[in-house]
Amino acid sequence: MDSRAAEHGHELLIRHTADNFVSAGLRDELFTFLEARCLPMEERHSLAESYLQDVLSLTAHELAFQDGRLALALFFLAGAITAVPLLLRGA
Repeated sequence: MDSRAAEHGHELLIRHTADNFVSAGLRDELFTFLEARCLPMEERHSLAESYLQDVLSLTAHELAFQDGRLALALFFLAGAITAVPLLLRGA
């Protein structure tokens, strides 16, 4: 699951650049929020970037978890499909 999280994280970092519409919108909202708390510009920038990195990391781990859950479901389904003929033959 760690390798899938790394792959998803790499893909998210490629997509969410500074000129990405979603990232720019979230960054602007964070700047406005932090500006209302009277934080200096340097702190606003570093906090916003840190927050975005954390969000992307969390999203990558969430996607990796979903991949793992799908793999487990497929393994269970494959096991169930192979078990049905064995159960029917034994009955």
